Amino acid sequence: MMLRLEKTTLSENEQLEILNRLVRDRFVDDDRFAAIYCRDKALHALWGWIKIRQHLKRWKLDHALPTAHRVWMELNPNNDGLAALSASKWKQMPDNLPVNKRCARLSRFLLSRGYPMHDVIEAVRPYFGKE
Repeated sequence: MMLRLEKTTLSENEQLEILNRLVRDRFVDDDRFAAIYCRDKALHALWGWIKIRQHLKRWKLDHALPTAHRVWMELNPNNDGLAALSASKWKQMPDNLPVNKRCARLSRFLLSRGYPMHDVIEAVRPYFGKE
């Protein structure tokens, strides 16, 4: 926010006053940002908790992780997003690949999306034996 305010013609005192008001009114708030970011990445990008957590840590928002994790758990109580993501990715893979290679690709894809290994194994297990 400070970078944006610095581009304006406002004085430094006016910029600080605006920033203080935004913080006081919780418009600029790390927990609020973490919750919105988590909701967006979980619902629209279909990211897993591991990837979301890594990105929040990059921005040094470790203190906001409990809020984001609570939001993610509310949105993914049964890993429905993982099942839908697995099914859509399975349909996109070429049929001429052997099942074990398709399952390996699917596993790598789901792991890259930030889902834990035990959840990925459970999501990929039904595809073994399919032709």
